[in-house]
Amino acid sequence: MKKNVTYILAAAFETAIAESGLPTSEKSGWIRVDGQTGRRLYVPKTKKVGHVDLVGIGHSASPGGVNSLGEAKFGAVTHQLNFDRSETEILAMFSALLEELKTAPAVEKPAKEAKAPRERKAKDTEAGTVEAPKASRADRMALIRATAEKHGVAVSADVAEQEATEAEIERAELTGESA
Repeated sequence: MKKNVTYILAAAFETAIAESGLPTSEKSGWIRVDGQTGRRLYVPKTKKVGHVDLVGIGHSASPGGVNSLGEAKFGAVTHQLNFDRSETEILAMFSALLEELKTAPAVEKPAKEAKAPRERKAKDTEAGTVEAPKASRADRMALIRATAEKHGVAVSADVAEQEATEAEIERAELTGESA
């Protein structure tokens, strides 16, 4: 246990939470007490409590009643109830925080800017940069042939057959015949 910290039986916190009427949810190691959107507190599920984490509340607490975590914050938790005081003072501050949870308005999150549509990136190959989605069928086939020749590789029968089929389709489209 930490020095200079007043540990209080969890039952005292559980009683105050029940009396407040605020919605709670139990997690594996915490009791989460919810206020308006963006405002909540967490009480550890231990026999004795030595800290209470605060999210979106505690800013208006009496001086010394709440410690700001500053840069050491974790997640959304920015403050903790100060347990360097007497049990009576800590429970009074906890009750005040529960009242603040009831009355504090919801935290408004800043509106997110709409993202611009992503541009398709060019695909890098050994033959250079290729923008495949914009290239016509004939251009794609010519690129395949050029790359194969550059590397001394024969074009497969499938590619040659594909090229012949596409050429036949293009001829049919130009002349108005059916392929």
